[in-house]
Amino acid sequence: MPILESEITYETMRKYEKTHCCSVCEGRLSTAWSAKDNCHILRCHDLSHTGIEKINPIPKYLRSEVMNSKGTELANIDKAGMLQRIEGAKFPTQLTRPEKEMLAQAAVDYGLDPLTGELTIYQGRLYVTIDGRIRKAHETKKFDGIESRPANKAEREARGTPPENKLWRSDVYRSGCTRAFTGWGEVLEREMKGNAFLPVVSFSDRMAEKRSQQQALRLAFYLPLPGIEEAGVETESPKVIITETGTKVDTSTGEIKESTPAENPPTSDAVEGEFTEQDTTLTAEVPTAAPQEATEPVKDETPVTNDQLIELEKLLKEANLTNTELAKYAKGKEKGWKFQAWKDLHVWQFTDLKAYLLKAAGH
Repeated sequence: MPILESEITYETMRKYEKTHCCSVCEGRLSTAWSAKDNCHILRCHDLSHTGIEKINPIPKYLRSEVMNSKGTELANIDKAGMLQRIEGAKFPTQLTRPEKEMLAQAAVDYGLDPLTGELTIYQGRLYVTIDGRIRKAHETKKFDGIESRPANKAEREARGTPPENKLWRSDVYRSGCTRAFTGWGEVLEREMKGNAFLPVVSFSDRMAEKRSQQQALRLAFYLPLPGIEEAGVETESPKVIITETGTKVDTSTGEIKESTPAENPPTSDAVEGEFTEQDTTLTAEVPTAAPQEATEPVKDETPVTNDQLIELEKLLKEANLTNTELAKYAKGKEKGWKFQAWKDLHVWQFTDLKAYLLKAAGH
């Protein structure tokens, strides 16, 4: 049964074409007009299939092997090794030493990897992400899949959900069980009225979907940690993380690779090209700083470094923002900065943008 326009908006349907697939056949989704329902629908090639899921970059035949090898690797890391693993990464830089130690201990106790976004800390509390729950479910070898969809009218009425709220349903299947484990994810109307750059505001359907998946997975494969989506934020780790030692970690597969001398690090020009791909509003004016109050500390006018540009690019992806949106924030009424390219920024502006993107990503 396809998803109707009365359940999610047409704009969300078009976004899901790129990020989701059918949970039954894993086929591509498409938005089409249904004369029968008199509205747009989101569907795969088979109208009898129900449920959608986020596209998994790992081929189906390799998933169990990848998940199990990841668990074996983590089982050989003690707390000291895990702490070193956390310390060596370029994130999360905002954590205090006690929080890093707590994160390392929990990672060892539950077999989760904070480096690839399976476990995190938000406002002093530990949270597990969807990636962490799914991998732990795979480790049991009893995970038979998950289906997600917006709640239908009858389900919304049965749960007393106001029409302004988003409500999603997820069903997790575990071998040996006669029924699916059902989880519900709801985003309240008041949550969608906050900062437009927060995922719960900009991607409210996706947040409700992930909350339902968290609840269903927790019922089917118990892990006594709350989901990060319950805190109203979403953590999406970048596909590739480069640690301070130069180690590359592919968060899609959990594979860790050492950089080779033949690999050339990205230059500031390359970063600028990616960072300004959609930005057509940049002017050719000489960079100037925003007006300062007399009580403000002296701003660091040092030119931004290549590493800092790379970090901004990663944070931009994590916050699910575009180059144009970030440029609008920097050059609009909010800041009023004037610059030609991202490499023209100063360190104090980098610090401001970094704090803004961390907040937008829910940190």
